[in-house]
Formats: sequence, structure tokens, C-alpha cells
Amino acid sequence: MSQNSNVLTHFLRRGCSLLDDRLSEAAAKWQLSTSELQILLFLDQMPHLDTARDAALYCGMSKASVSGNVLKLATRGLLTVDVDLKDRRFQHLVLTERAAPILWDARSVLQSFEEQLLSGLGAEEKTQLFALLSKIETMNDK
Repeated sequence: MSQNSNVLTHFLRRGCSLLDDRLSEAAAKWQLSTSELQILLFLDQMPHLDTARDAALYCGMSKASVSGNVLKLATRGLLTVDVDLKDRRFQHLVLTERAAPILWDARSVLQSFEEQLLSGLGAEEKTQLFALLSKIETMNDK
């Protein structure tokens, strides 16, 4: 493994660990599991991707895990599950107003996470980093 690979691996592990810690704290505050909070955040940030399949793909969870967590979130009134009228196999997940204070809190947690993780970078460097990450994400979606 090259030195660049070691640096990248360390950065990713550190970022994941820091994010997991932050999300765990925020989830506990709202009596949610970290997975439930991740699903809410995903739906908040990616409203055009609103199925359990989408959430599983982007949150790195199994469809069964997402389905179980969606049921819990729907039971608490934090989201609704709407059947697609054109293709009944699809169910669209829609956030409710009850999720708003949780999401407001979680967004601030994400902002704090980003600031801590990237504290050594200037504004232009952050812009470049996010542009490169978007490019890599696009390449890996093909």
C-alpha cells in the first residue's frame, strides 16, 4: 500500500469514527437508533431519492434493515410511506413535520462534524475537495 493509500485510509476511518460518534449522540438525544437518524438525514438531504432501496444504497444498510427502521420511524410519525400509484412495487418515504426538530438538530451535528474534520482547510480548499469528491462519486456510480 502506498503512502497516499495510508493517508486516505486513515482519513476515511477517522471521519467515519467521528461521524458515528456524533450521530450516536444526536440519535440518543431523540431516542432513535443511529440507523434511524441516518435514514431521516438521507431523506432530508436527498429528497429526489425517496425509496427504501435508495436509502439502503446510500446509507450502506440492507433493505431489510431499512424497512425495519422505516416501520419504526413511521410508527413514531416521523415519516409516511406512500405507495407509488404508477408502480405499486415502490413506496416513497416522506418526512413529516414531526421530524423537523430532529433534522434541525442533526444538521447542526453534521455541520460541526464537517468543521472539525476539515478544520485545517481554507474555503477554496474545501470547495476543491468537495468538487473532487463529487467527481469520484459520479465516476463510481457508472
